Formats: sequence, C-alpha cells, structure tokens
Amino acid sequence: MQYHTETENQLYRSDDLLVCSFLLCNQARLVDVVSDSPRHFTFVFQDPTKCRQLVQEYVNGGTAVARELFSRREELLGLMRNRNGYRNETRYENVA
Repeated sequence: MQYHTETENQLYRSDDLLVCSFLLCNQARLVDVVSDSPRHFTFVFQDPTKCRQLVQEYVNGGTAVARELFSRREELLGLMRNRNGYRNETRYENVA
C-alpha cells in the first residue's frame, strides 16, 4: 500500500482513503484522482509540505469532526465511482 509520495512537480500522492479524507478535512487541495486499475486509485494533492505535516498529525492521533470526515470519505468514493464510469451500478440489475 502506497501511503504517500512526492513527484518532481510538487504534488503529494496517496492511495489511503482515510488519510485523504483527513487531508480534505484540513483544507488540503485535491487536484486529481488517477487510477492504474479499476480497483486502485491514487489521490493527488497540492502542497506536499502541508500534506506531510497533516499526515504526521493524523498518525499522531489528529482529530477531525466525524461528520465531516465521513462526508469527505463519501466525496472521495464518489470521485472513484465517477472515474470508473459507473460500471458497477448494474451489478445487481438482474437480482429480483
């Protein structure tokens, strides 16, 4: 599992949904969602220095308002679904 990496163009990347939810709760700016397979997503943020500090805070027991944390998690899940083109929406179509 890739928790975070930096690229040469000063972006922060993470595939950890909970960490990314925490980043969004703390005003980190999400700039992209990339996927190398239908089940693996990487979230890309600006300002890697700020993101590293927030991740450290998260690891050390940082807190966020639960409602906002869950809302941000759902937001990220929605972005993942959109990225997949809703191909899983028909999964239960034939179940009666």
